[in-house]
Amino acid sequence: METLLRAACAALLIACSAAAAPARAEAVLHLHDAVTRALARDAQLEAFDAQATAAGARAIADGALPDPELSLGYIDAPIDDLFGSGDMMTMTMVSVRQQFPAGATRHLRRSRGELEADLLRAQRDQHALSIRLRVREVWFDWRLAMEAEALIRSAQARLDELFVVTERRFATGGADRQDLARIRLELATLAERGLAWSAEREATAAELSRWLGGPVSTPGRALDREEPDPGQLALRLEQHPALRAASLREALGEVGRDLALEAYKPSWMLEFGYGLRRGSDPMTGESRSDMVTGMVSVSLPLFTARRQDQRLRSAVGEREAARFERLDLQRDLLGRQQRQWAAWRRHADRVELYEHALLPAAADTRDATLHAYRNDRARFDEVVRSELDELERRLGALLAARQRDDAHIELLFLGGE
Repeated sequence: METLLRAACAALLIACSAAAAPARAEAVLHLHDAVTRALARDAQLEAFDAQATAAGARAIADGALPDPELSLGYIDAPIDDLFGSGDMMTMTMVSVRQQFPAGATRHLRRSRGELEADLLRAQRDQHALSIRLRVREVWFDWRLAMEAEALIRSAQARLDELFVVTERRFATGGADRQDLARIRLELATLAERGLAWSAEREATAAELSRWLGGPVSTPGRALDREEPDPGQLALRLEQHPALRAASLREALGEVGRDLALEAYKPSWMLEFGYGLRRGSDPMTGESRSDMVTGMVSVSLPLFTARRQDQRLRSAVGEREAARFERLDLQRDLLGRQQRQWAAWRRHADRVELYEHALLPAAADTRDATLHAYRNDRARFDEVVRSELDELERRLGALLAARQRDDAHIELLFLGGE
């Protein structure tokens, strides 16, 4: 049984080392590099850029005058002589017509298109931020799994050494069979925990590979862990792409309302025509004068209850909805930022407590207990407990650091970084 258990632990150590061996041959993957590579290969960002360019071009077109209209006609031709010399009233007409939308409609349409392009750019930035956040989360989870695996391998190696010592003492009557059974159980438990962390490492590495488009190596440099400044956090929050997008939707609602108001104004159309008359006057024998026509047409928005009034009511409702959505989002982001800042302070204090008190005390306790055991002044279960207690403290320190980093990357996300 002991041989099988030790062989299983050795196999686990070899498997972990084999999994890490190719990574050592590859370049170290820093967090910044992972984020940069993920952004560079995301096709949705390119789609947003293309859509924004299209919206900008459409805005220019929407702000232009309608195309002029050219009319050609043959007017007042007698039925019995359609293509003859023609009656004295018959004319060949050429006219040009130009429409002018009501009031500032053209300017407002162009402004609406430009705002739509800006909204797409804000949505692009928001999508890029979500990628940054997710890649950072996965990168930290990946690093946590690798570090936890390393801690468990180290604890397994120490317990394996203790197992060998206990076997020798048992052979000479200095240890109980219960001691051997306890250490077998703890080694098997560590092997099971190591496999769980190995599965987590493989899962997070696979997700990182999906984002980056290739295999990942070993984690490198992470984030700058300086304490965030609450004043700077509040200022950066105002520039968050989600808030910017909400403000642009509100601005689009304003333009929609202004366009609805312009519909109460008349639109205009100018028309100029030239009529060419053939033949001569039958009374005088003189040639007939050509004719020039000039016309101005004006729309009459008199009946507004079923059209203009309803469109204005709809535009005002959409603008108010966008305003309330922006205010709600602003409150939500501000509350989220305050919670994450408090979480960062709390977990930073925990990390400091681990580093300056709990970890040194656990290491000293383990060393002292092991020394006492070797000199027959401590029980075997105390040695095992001190080893496992130190492992739990080190794993706790890793988890506290992970929670601190999670709060940090949330603050970066809320600050638009």
